[in-house]
Amino acid sequence: MCLELTWKTKQEVREQVWEKMTRDEIAQFPLPCFGRIPNFIDVEKASKLLLDLPEFKKARFIFSAPDYVLHHIREIILQNRKDLLVATPRIQEFLMLKNIPSRIIRKAITIKGMYKFGEQVHINQISRPLDLFCQGSVAIDRKGNRLGKGKGYGDREYHLLRQEGIIDKQTLVITIVHDVQILDDFSYLMEKNDVKVDLALTPTEIIRF
Repeated sequence: MCLELTWKTKQEVREQVWEKMTRDEIAQFPLPCFGRIPNFIDVEKASKLLLDLPEFKKARFIFSAPDYVLHHIREIILQNRKDLLVATPRIQEFLMLKNIPSRIIRKAITIKGMYKFGEQVHINQISRPLDLFCQGSVAIDRKGNRLGKGKGYGDREYHLLRQEGIIDKQTLVITIVHDVQILDDFSYLMEKNDVKVDLALTPTEIIRF
Protein backbone atom coordinates (compact mmCIF):
# COMPACT_ATOMS: atom_id res chain seq x y z
CA MET A 1 0.00 0.00 0.00
CA CYS A 2 1.56 3.28 -1.11
CA LEU A 3 1.04 5.41 1.95
CA GLU A 4 3.49 7.43 3.99
CA LEU A 5 5.63 5.39 6.32
CA THR A 6 5.43 8.03 9.05
CA TRP A 7 2.27 9.64 10.35
CA LYS A 8 1.94 12.43 12.90
CA THR A 9 -1.41 11.34 14.33
CA LYS A 10 -3.73 8.34 14.42
CA GLN A 11 -6.32 10.37 12.54
CA GLU A 12 -3.88 10.89 9.69
CA VAL A 13 -3.58 7.11 9.35
CA ARG A 14 -7.36 6.73 9.32
CA GLU A 15 -7.87 9.46 6.73
CA GLN A 16 -5.34 7.93 4.35
CA VAL A 17 -6.91 4.48 4.64
CA TRP A 18 -10.44 5.83 4.09
CA GLU A 19 -9.23 7.82 1.06
CA LYS A 20 -7.45 4.79 -0.39
CA MET A 21 -10.46 2.52 0.03
CA THR A 22 -12.76 5.14 -1.51
CA ARG A 23 -10.49 6.00 -4.42
CA ASP A 24 -9.88 2.36 -5.34
CA GLU A 25 -13.56 1.45 -4.79
CA ILE A 26 -12.67 -1.14 -2.17
CA ALA A 27 -15.15 0.13 0.41
CA GLN A 28 -18.76 -0.96 0.07
CA PHE A 29 -22.06 -0.38 1.88
CA PRO A 30 -22.47 1.45 4.17
CA LEU A 31 -20.95 4.42 2.35
CA PRO A 32 -19.17 6.74 2.60
CA CYS A 33 -16.63 4.81 4.65
CA PHE A 34 -15.15 7.97 6.20
CA GLY A 35 -15.70 8.03 9.95
CA ARG A 36 -16.65 4.34 9.99
CA ILE A 37 -15.16 0.92 10.47
CA PRO A 38 -15.13 0.23 6.72
CA ASN A 39 -16.87 -2.66 5.06
CA PHE A 40 -15.08 -3.91 1.96
CA ILE A 41 -15.24 -5.96 -1.22
CA ASP A 42 -14.56 -9.67 -0.60
CA VAL A 43 -15.48 -9.39 3.07
CA GLU A 44 -17.34 -12.68 2.78
CA LYS A 45 -14.20 -14.43 1.53
CA ALA A 46 -12.22 -13.03 4.47
CA SER A 47 -14.94 -14.02 6.94
CA LYS A 48 -15.00 -17.63 5.76
CA LEU A 49 -11.37 -18.01 6.82
CA LEU A 50 -12.72 -18.07 10.36
CA LEU A 51 -13.76 -21.65 9.65
CA ASP A 52 -10.12 -22.61 9.06
CA LEU A 53 -9.00 -21.55 12.53
CA PRO A 54 -8.53 -24.39 15.04
CA GLU A 55 -9.36 -21.84 17.74
CA PHE A 56 -12.75 -21.24 16.14
CA LYS A 57 -13.48 -24.95 15.87
CA LYS A 58 -12.85 -25.33 19.61
CA ALA A 59 -14.62 -22.10 20.60
CA ARG A 60 -17.98 -22.12 22.34
CA PHE A 61 -18.38 -18.48 23.41
CA ILE A 62 -17.50 -15.57 21.08
CA PHE A 63 -17.86 -11.79 21.20
CA SER A 64 -18.59 -9.57 18.19
CA ALA A 65 -18.66 -5.81 17.97
CA PRO A 66 -21.70 -4.44 16.09
CA ASP A 67 -19.68 -3.28 13.06
CA TYR A 68 -21.30 -4.04 9.69
CA VAL A 69 -18.03 -5.57 8.46
CA LEU A 70 -18.58 -8.36 11.02
CA HIS A 71 -21.98 -9.23 9.54
CA HIS A 72 -20.76 -12.49 7.96
CA ILE A 73 -18.64 -13.34 11.00
CA ARG A 74 -21.72 -13.21 13.22
CA GLU A 75 -23.61 -15.38 10.74
CA ILE A 76 -20.86 -18.02 10.74
CA ILE A 77 -20.74 -18.04 14.55
CA LEU A 78 -24.47 -18.67 14.88
CA GLN A 79 -24.58 -21.17 12.01
CA ASN A 80 -22.00 -23.20 13.91
CA ARG A 81 -24.15 -23.18 17.06
CA LYS A 82 -21.78 -21.13 19.17
CA ASP A 83 -22.96 -18.61 21.79
CA LEU A 84 -22.55 -15.02 20.61
CA LEU A 85 -22.15 -12.01 22.89
CA VAL A 86 -22.64 -8.66 21.16
CA ALA A 87 -22.32 -5.06 22.21
CA THR A 88 -24.96 -2.71 20.85
CA PRO A 89 -23.89 0.58 19.21
CA ARG A 90 -22.07 2.94 21.60
CA ILE A 91 -22.02 0.09 24.16
CA GLN A 92 -25.51 0.86 25.41
CA GLU A 93 -25.90 -2.77 26.47
CA PHE A 94 -24.68 -6.32 25.89
CA LEU A 95 -26.88 -8.99 24.32
CA MET A 96 -26.55 -12.77 24.17
CA LEU A 97 -27.60 -14.69 21.08
CA LYS A 98 -27.74 -18.46 21.42
CA ASN A 99 -29.70 -21.35 19.94
CA ILE A 100 -30.98 -19.10 17.15
CA PRO A 101 -33.01 -21.12 14.60
CA SER A 102 -31.26 -21.35 11.23
CA ARG A 103 -34.16 -19.73 9.40
CA ILE A 104 -33.79 -16.45 11.31
CA ILE A 105 -30.01 -16.19 11.70
CA ARG A 106 -29.70 -13.64 8.89
CA LYS A 107 -32.22 -11.44 10.66
CA ALA A 108 -30.60 -11.93 14.07
CA ILE A 109 -27.16 -10.69 12.98
CA THR A 110 -28.38 -7.19 12.07
CA ILE A 111 -28.50 -4.42 14.67
CA LYS A 112 -32.30 -4.53 14.66
CA GLY A 113 -32.25 -8.33 14.88
CA MET A 114 -29.82 -8.35 17.79
CA TYR A 115 -32.31 -6.33 19.83
CA LYS A 116 -35.20 -8.55 18.76
CA PHE A 117 -33.61 -11.99 19.17
CA GLY A 118 -30.87 -11.30 21.72
CA GLU A 119 -31.26 -11.46 25.48
CA GLN A 120 -29.95 -8.53 27.49
CA VAL A 121 -27.20 -9.62 29.88
CA HIS A 122 -25.28 -7.90 32.64
CA ILE A 123 -21.62 -8.69 32.15
CA ASN A 124 -21.02 -9.05 35.89
CA GLN A 125 -23.32 -12.08 35.77
CA ILE A 126 -21.39 -13.91 33.03
CA SER A 127 -19.34 -16.66 34.63
CA ARG A 128 -17.29 -17.98 31.72
CA PRO A 129 -14.51 -16.45 29.62
CA LEU A 130 -14.75 -15.68 25.93
CA ASP A 131 -12.81 -17.85 23.51
CA LEU A 132 -12.67 -15.21 20.77
CA PHE A 133 -13.11 -11.42 20.69
CA CYS A 134 -13.93 -10.16 17.17
CA GLN A 135 -13.87 -6.55 16.04
CA GLY A 136 -13.46 -4.45 12.93
CA SER A 137 -10.64 -2.00 12.26
CA VAL A 138 -9.80 1.03 10.19
CA ALA A 139 -6.15 -0.01 10.07
CA ILE A 140 -3.71 -2.47 11.60
CA ASP A 141 0.04 -2.73 11.30
CA ARG A 142 2.43 -5.65 10.94
CA LYS A 143 2.99 -5.72 14.69
CA GLY A 144 -0.68 -6.24 15.55
CA ASN A 145 -1.45 -2.65 16.52
CA ARG A 146 -5.02 -1.61 15.69
CA LEU A 147 -6.84 1.63 15.00
CA GLY A 148 -10.60 1.92 15.16
CA LYS A 149 -12.62 4.89 13.94
CA GLY A 150 -11.44 7.08 16.80
CA LYS A 151 -14.33 6.92 19.26
CA GLY A 152 -12.69 4.34 21.53
CA TYR A 153 -15.63 1.93 21.63
CA GLY A 154 -13.64 -1.15 20.58
CA ASP A 155 -11.05 -0.67 23.30
CA ARG A 156 -13.73 0.10 25.88
CA GLU A 157 -15.64 -3.08 24.99
CA TYR A 158 -12.47 -5.08 25.51
CA HIS A 159 -11.53 -3.46 28.82
CA LEU A 160 -15.07 -3.72 30.24
CA LEU A 161 -15.09 -7.45 29.53
CA ARG A 162 -11.54 -7.88 30.79
CA GLN A 163 -12.34 -6.17 34.08
CA GLU A 164 -15.16 -8.66 34.66
CA GLY A 165 -12.94 -11.64 33.84
CA ILE A 166 -14.88 -12.44 30.67
CA ILE A 167 -11.69 -11.89 28.69
CA ASP A 168 -8.65 -13.71 29.99
CA LYS A 169 -5.17 -14.59 28.71
CA GLN A 170 -6.59 -17.35 26.52
CA THR A 171 -9.05 -15.09 24.67
CA LEU A 172 -7.94 -14.56 21.07
CA VAL A 173 -8.44 -11.05 19.65
CA ILE A 174 -9.41 -11.21 15.97
CA THR A 175 -9.99 -8.48 13.41
CA ILE A 176 -11.15 -8.57 9.81
CA VAL A 177 -9.66 -6.16 7.27
CA HIS A 178 -8.92 -5.75 3.59
CA ASP A 179 -5.27 -6.16 2.66
CA VAL A 180 -4.93 -2.41 1.95
CA GLN A 181 -5.80 -1.70 5.59
CA ILE A 182 -2.59 -3.39 6.74
CA LEU A 183 0.27 -0.91 7.14
CA ASP A 184 3.87 -1.40 8.12
CA ASP A 185 4.26 0.18 11.55
CA PHE A 186 2.44 2.87 13.51
CA SER A 187 3.37 1.52 16.93
CA TYR A 188 4.85 4.90 17.94
CA LEU A 189 1.33 6.36 17.89
CA MET A 190 -0.16 3.76 20.21
CA GLU A 191 -1.15 4.36 23.83
CA LYS A 192 -1.25 2.18 26.93
CA ASN A 193 -4.93 1.21 26.70
CA ASP A 194 -4.93 0.50 22.95
CA VAL A 195 -5.76 -3.16 22.41
CA LYS A 196 -3.60 -5.16 20.01
CA VAL A 197 -4.91 -7.98 17.85
CA ASP A 198 -3.63 -11.55 17.82
CA LEU A 199 -4.90 -12.46 14.39
CA ALA A 200 -6.28 -10.81 11.24
CA LEU A 201 -8.47 -12.26 8.50
CA THR A 202 -8.16 -10.72 5.03
CA PRO A 203 -9.53 -11.77 1.63
CA THR A 204 -6.17 -13.41 0.86
CA GLU A 205 -4.70 -14.69 4.13
CA ILE A 206 -4.76 -15.38 7.84
CA ILE A 207 -2.15 -13.30 9.67
CA ARG A 208 -0.97 -14.16 13.17
CA PHE A 209 0.94 -11.62 15.21
